[in-house]
Amino acid sequence: MSLKGRLSSIGRRTVRERLVAEVGGYLRNVVRKPHVTCAVCVTPIKPAFGLCLRCRCDQWEFGNGLADLVVPSAMRFGDASPGTSCTATRTLKRPPGVTRPCSACCCLLRWTSMEGASSAGSATRSISEQRVTSADRFAITANSQVRGRHVLLIEDTWASGGNAQSAALTLRDREAANVMILALARWLKPEEQPTSEFMTSCLTADYDPLICPVNAPNCTC
Repeated sequence: MSLKGRLSSIGRRTVRERLVAEVGGYLRNVVRKPHVTCAVCVTPIKPAFGLCLRCRCDQWEFGNGLADLVVPSAMRFGDASPGTSCTATRTLKRPPGVTRPCSACCCLLRWTSMEGASSAGSATRSISEQRVTSADRFAITANSQVRGRHVLLIEDTWASGGNAQSAALTLRDREAANVMILALARWLKPEEQPTSEFMTSCLTADYDPLICPVNAPNCTC
């Protein structure tokens, strides 16, 4: 059942009001339009293409080893100044015990994006910090049961996709049946084209947590 179906009218209003108040000014709902946004990572693209350059290159090199589905829950823009979406999503990376002022908001974003996802956990550890897609960047811990399972990878921000897709390659190598990547936000760069024009024409409304990031606006879940 979808989030909209599970919450009372008061609950839906509370979730929407909290997220719009906290992040509505700099987060926008995901836009999925053929030949307008990348079919994988929803990056604004030129009409002649179906995928962004980065996703095309990864598809050529790795094919079916990549994630089955990439789901950014929102689009974000701005810099790292206090009060921007950059701050809101990066707070999840802070170690335990360090103040994370936006953690509650990020938990709401994650929760509203995970409705209906069937997932099984596994632990990975990074062995490289480069932002290129590589099959040897991550390793599966010895006690992880990956083979034949449906795995949900959670990423705070999708910038290039290299980290998340590298983890997907490792899981595929260990025979995971299905890999889905959930990114709390897709980071857009307003200074680039066609991103600037896309933001002006398509990203005008505040973030609404009750809009499905996978199949909006035609979600039937």
